[in-house]
Amino acid sequence: MQRQLQDSNPEHDEPKETEEGSLPVLTPTAGLEIGLVGHEFSIDGEDNNYALRLGDYDGTTGDSFDHHRGRPFSTFDNDNDAYKSICAKNYLGAY
Repeated sequence: MQRQLQDSNPEHDEPKETEEGSLPVLTPTAGLEIGLVGHEFSIDGEDNNYALRLGDYDGTTGDSFDHHRGRPFSTFDNDNDAYKSICAKNYLGAY
C-alpha cells in the first residue's frame, strides 16, 4: 500500500512511522489529513480457510474492513463467504 500511495500523489501521500508501525496518511489537496492505523492482523491456516483476523482499528476514515473480521477466504472453486452467490467469481478474483 505504501508504494501505491506514493505513486498516486507523491507530493501529498507520505507514509509516517509510528510506534505501532507504518501509517499511511492521505492528504487531499485542500490540506485535510486522513489517517488510519491497523494495529495487528493475521491470517488463519488452511484448517480455518485462511480467515482474516484484525486487531483494533484507530483512525479517522472509518473501519471499512470491519465486516471482513474473522471471515474465511474464498476462491472461484471454494466458496467460504456468507453470501448466496460466489463473491470470488462475481468480483473476478479471490474474496
